[in-house]
Amino acid sequence: MQEHLEKKGLQDLRAQIFASSADNACIILKIDNACLAAEDLRLKYEMELAMRQSVESDINGLQKELVFMKKNHNEEENGLHTMPDYNSTHPQATHGEDSVSTKAPLKQVLLHRVSPAQQYIHCSLSWSSQPIVSPSDANSRQGSITIRLCTQGHT
Repeated sequence: MQEHLEKKGLQDLRAQIFASSADNACIILKIDNACLAAEDLRLKYEMELAMRQSVESDINGLQKELVFMKKNHNEEENGLHTMPDYNSTHPQATHGEDSVSTKAPLKQVLLHRVSPAQQYIHCSLSWSSQPIVSPSDANSRQGSITIRLCTQGHT
């Protein structure tokens, strides 16, 4: 009988050990899952922080650009006020004046500012429309390759 009790006691101990091992495995699994979740949250936080800093940087750049544009606008407006015949081109001009002659100075200012932009666009388009030449084609040609540089006022 004692032998039977000892076998039963060993079986009970083995069952307790197996149950404890299963509980330990569940706890280890929960700990691993918690570590993975913490790592995911850390990565998400870092991504959100980087995105926020990028947006703040963009906002600061846009604010500086806005200040610069306002300053340029005010300078241009002051330049228009000091132009001869400004009062005749101003919207409050009298109705009897010739509209073509009163708008001529303003048109000249606008054309002066548009011209460099048109030159840049023309140069960019002509540069991008040039065919691509392989080194073997370039060596076989008799002519020379010219590169056009665009700067303000020069093409």
